[in-house]
Amino acid sequence: MLILFNICDIRIINLERGSLIISYRKNIILLICWLFLIISCSISVNPPMYIDETDSDNPYYIEPGVTVYSQFTIGDTLTENEFIITWQGSVLDSCEFTWTIDSIIFSDWSVDTMIYIPPLDEGWHTFAIRARYLNGVEQEFNYAFPFYIDAIQGQSLRFSPPYQKIAAEVACDIDIWLEEVDNWSGGRITLVWDGSQAYISNYQLHDQIYDFLMQNNSSLVSRVDQYADSLVIDLGLVDDLPIGISGSGSVVTVTFQSINSIDTLELGFGSSCDFVDAANQSIPITELAGAVVLYE
Repeated sequence: MLILFNICDIRIINLERGSLIISYRKNIILLICWLFLIISCSISVNPPMYIDETDSDNPYYIEPGVTVYSQFTIGDTLTENEFIITWQGSVLDSCEFTWTIDSIIFSDWSVDTMIYIPPLDEGWHTFAIRARYLNGVEQEFNYAFPFYIDAIQGQSLRFSPPYQKIAAEVACDIDIWLEEVDNWSGGRITLVWDGSQAYISNYQLHDQIYDFLMQNNSSLVSRVDQYADSLVIDLGLVDDLPIGISGSGSVVTVTFQSINSIDTLELGFGSSCDFVDAANQSIPITELAGAVVLYE
């Protein structure tokens, strides 16, 4: 049996006796030239790989950036005021991030890719985040994520803000809001808290001509009774107007001072709260939304 295998004029002859005879019919230089051509083509088709995509000298360099993931999109109206936001850098495991909500002061840089957003106030908010590579190259522009909170529906009472984190020795100012009232003409607002944890050092009714309560150019009558663990405010529009006030706005600012060292102060509204309209008819209150103050 005779088998011929010819590449670059190399001929292999397998004789019946099993011996191999390799004969070179042309100059070995031709083989070298052929191998050089194969290697050159291989290099041109498969360029060298650059592993670090965060290296600006890499022709396949990726600019630092961030993609935000959430259950809502930019500009949405949310009916929940607390949630979780997650994100991902443009190159996995190679980024750190700084973020903020409604502030020009950003957080410290961190490799975390998730944040819990505590209860936010009603209205517009903006979550902003910026990424940078671990080598220090930063994203050129912040990623801004505006959204609107409308968590309280119907005629209600609420604290503003619903969540605060402050130093233990710092006094806490908080506003009381009438929320989405319709034809409101008066009522009782009762604040309650643990009297062993804090006391009210000051309160201020918003009864100036430019305030929410004065939108009908009316006058306001009020009575305030202060106790160790509650503040009872009776309000009424004194002018006999056929239509009360409508909308949302702050009616009083209250200042709380902690007693000794506490971690948390919970604020709420008592069961005696009520609204009346211009005809002195009771208005059902949909929600009494409390607040939490954390002391550091």
